[in-house]
Amino acid sequence: MAGHAFISHSHRDADAAMQILAALEQRGVKCWTAPRDVPPGGSYAEAILTAIENASCFVLVYTENSNVSPHVLREVERALSLGINIMPVRFDGSSVSKSLDYLLATVHWLSVIGEPRSASIDHAAERIAACVVEKSDAAAPLRAVPPPAMPVSSAVPPPLPATPSARPVGSGALLLWIGLLLLAVAGVIFAVQTVRHALPKENSTVAAMASPSPADAAAAARQIASVVATPPIPAPPISEPPVPEDRPTTEEKPAATENEPPEPETTPPSLAQNIARLAPVDVVKRYFGYLSDRNTIKAYELLSTEYRTRENFVTYTRNFASTETLRLVNAHSVSTRGDVASVEVTFDKKNRKFGWIRWRGPIQLTADPSGWRINSVKGLRASSLGR
Repeated sequence: MAGHAFISHSHRDADAAMQILAALEQRGVKCWTAPRDVPPGGSYAEAILTAIENASCFVLVYTENSNVSPHVLREVERALSLGINIMPVRFDGSSVSKSLDYLLATVHWLSVIGEPRSASIDHAAERIAACVVEKSDAAAPLRAVPPPAMPVSSAVPPPLPATPSARPVGSGALLLWIGLLLLAVAGVIFAVQTVRHALPKENSTVAAMASPSPADAAAAARQIASVVATPPIPAPPISEPPVPEDRPTTEEKPAATENEPPEPETTPPSLAQNIARLAPVDVVKRYFGYLSDRNTIKAYELLSTEYRTRENFVTYTRNFASTETLRLVNAHSVSTRGDVASVEVTFDKKNRKFGWIRWRGPIQLTADPSGWRINSVKGLRASSLGR
């Protein structure tokens, strides 16, 4: 069952795992979980490892039980080493252990703590199902079964003729052989005449005897005629090497010439190039957009070097993991002086204990060579509770 969602959970959280599994399978997502999908009589550990290797998505049912489970930790490590997309779903508010925090520091978390729980599970299942579909579509060419090998007989080119005589002889070869034969006869006649004139007069009888008689000349003429009527012997392979069957002829033209310049590759602009063209208020809006999507990796990239020095990525991510939802209400520029700018923001932040809280205050930005970066949010203050 390749391309499925692997559900990792503690055996004490079987009910929670079956709830998220049922919601995914209702949306057409194939799921694998133990012990339901372990084949009878097979190795339990081997079945789990095989299911993780063939999974398109790894769903972690996070509770205080799975947080301390060594089996769950090994499954997460295995999925991380294989590059599988990991989606933790938080079912309680327990603190993450150091081992899981190290492995899942940059992973986006989902939460089903809010009420009603069924609606939260449906929302999480929708997010997971969308990611599983996207990953399976992108990975289909990589996991496709290769086509069967062609038969050996069809891959081998047809053999060359056994004898050179099977190849047709062109008119050019025929004319060549006739010319060579005539030159040979002419050479013989020339040599005989030369020897005849070089001999003394007393040897004229011998020279006369050496000269060809009319009968010999007639026989030579008949021999030439028979040679012309008879197909000549084909040229040896050295003078006319056979053309391999799998080599293109000179008439075939390649699809592209070497002198033809390659087409320029268009590279999409990076995040730094996009940020360099944004105004301070636009950087703030993009920052809150990343936070509302729970994308703390890109949000962290919009912080200044000084801000990152004060707060590392792990601490930054943990602070925002406690926030269920954050949405921007309004943002407008207050001042811009040189490489320092101030933007006034109003946003709502949901807290597990108090519900929605509206915050207002300034956000300070500073400019570096790559664009505007958020440098401080110290002036924010809560202005309402229970929205």
